[in-house]
Amino acid sequence: MPQPRRCPIRRRRWSSSPRSLRRTLAALLQDLGDGFVRTHRSAAVAVAHVQQLQLRDSGDATVQLSGGQEAPCSRQFRAALAARLAR
Repeated sequence: MPQPRRCPIRRRRWSSSPRSLRRTLAALLQDLGDGFVRTHRSAAVAVAHVQQLQLRDSGDATVQLSGGQEAPCSRQFRAALAARLAR
C-alpha cells in the first residue's frame, strides 16, 4: 500500500518567522474537527465559510468562500461537501 502523501503546511507562530509542519492533510483534518471538510487531495475548507459550490463541465467543482477566495473541489470529495452543506 502506498504511503500517504505528506504536504508541507505553513503556519505562523507568535514569532515573525513561518515554520513548516509536515503532516498529512487527513491527520490535520482529524485534529481540526468537524468544522473543516476536504475538497481536493491538497485542499480543505472551513464549512462555515462556504458560500457556493459551482459545478464545472468536467464534473469537478469550485468552492466559493466568504471573502472571495476559491478552492478546488474534485469529484471524489464533492458529494461529502454537499452532504455537509445540507446539514
